[in-house]
Amino acid sequence: MQFNDVDRSQIWFKRLQDSLEERLQKLREQNDRRMDLEDTAQLRGQIHELKHMLAAMNDTPTIIKPQRRQPY
Repeated sequence: MQFNDVDRSQIWFKRLQDSLEERLQKLREQNDRRMDLEDTAQLRGQIHELKHMLAAMNDTPTIIKPQRRQPY
């Protein structure tokens, strides 16, 4: 996933980001409770996916400037 500056400036983007961060916090709180291995693995998978999506939302694209040619 890649988002550009136009995406990041939209209100829907901020709302989505806030919603994902809130969901991540709730999943982390659930992860602190005692659960069986299967439920824990599923929960950790959900946490991993949310962290991946949030990281993609925070990444800024790398701009590569072409080298200037020497006139002589």
